[in-house]
Amino acid sequence: MTRRTPRPRRSRSRWDVVVETVWGSVLVLLVLSAMVAGAAWTGVVP
Repeated sequence: MTRRTPRPRRSRSRWDVVVETVWGSVLVLLVLSAMVAGAAWTGVVP
């Protein structure tokens, strides 16, 4: 059996870029919020 990609790469490049930017921003926000929460927690609880 030969494997083949079901979705073409050139079909939806704009949506791929949008999804990548959205996921990138979400990951950055999660990391920043985690760092802030950790700093606040370490500051509150010595």
